[in-house]
Formats: sequence, structure tokens, C-alpha cells
Amino acid sequence: MHRDSIEREAETLIEECGTRDPFDIARQTGALVRYKELGSLKGMYLCLGGERFIVIHPALPSAVRRVVCAHELGHDRLHRAQAQCHALHEFAVQTGGDRTEYEANVFAAALLIDEQELFEHAELGAEQLARLFGVDVDLLAIRLLSLRAKGYDCPVLSYRSDFLKN
Repeated sequence: MHRDSIEREAETLIEECGTRDPFDIARQTGALVRYKELGSLKGMYLCLGGERFIVIHPALPSAVRRVVCAHELGHDRLHRAQAQCHALHEFAVQTGGDRTEYEANVFAAALLIDEQELFEHAELGAEQLARLFGVDVDLLAIRLLSLRAKGYDCPVLSYRSDFLKN
């Protein structure tokens, strides 16, 4: 899926739900958020018996839970068909699903980082901006790349696409 389509999907969801809060969006869209010990995983998305679940590791700090929830919402909106056969973390492992993880990260970045607010605080450094939005610097870098692709003069930051794994 193209980055622009992913971001439009996030913006549509924000407009429909009237919020950027991923937990509120999950509630409004019928995705059930559950907390469960997941070993080294921070979260996963799955469909069981017609129900859609976002599962989050309970030991995570609240800011990380928010990012994980937004990422898993991305899977809900973009990859629901794949999740109906497999829990999405299993699907990604079996298929080398780097693309699905990247798409969920683009979705989470668009959901959590308001473009207008980002430009209003453009004088801040990357670490300060990440703290302002309550996200990892890697997610901020993904958002900046998306804005740069739209023609905005944004800095290019290196990022780890697997930042949610650590």
C-alpha cells in the first residue's frame, strides 16, 4: 500500500472519531484492547471469531502502550484480511512481513503526529519533538520522511524500522 493511502486512512479515522487517541479510536471502531504477557513482544493484532483484538504487553510504560496501540490500529485498518488467518505477529514472521510492519508504522506516525502541530514546533530538535508527541524518535523520522515525500522541507533522520521490537 502506498504511503499516501496509508496516511489518508489515518486522517479519515481521526476525522470520523474526532480524536488522535488510539485507545479511544479502538473503542469507537470496535477493536478490543486487551493486556497480556507477551514475552518479548510489545503487542500484536488478531481476529478471532469475528472479534478484532489489539493485545498489548501490560508492563510497558503508558507512552509506549499508546504507540503500540496506534501501530496495531494500523494493522486493523490495513491488514485485517491477513490477520483473519493468523495473529499478525505470526503472519509477519512467516512471510518476512517487514512491509506490513512498515505500513503500520506509517499509519501510527500519521495518527499520532499532527502535521500542523509539527510545523508549529519546527524549531525543536528531534528528541524534543518526539517527547512533545509522546513517540519514539524512529516514529518521528518516519513521519518526517512522509512529509518530505509530499514536498515539505523536513530534515531526514535515520531510523530503525524495527524500533518496536526492542
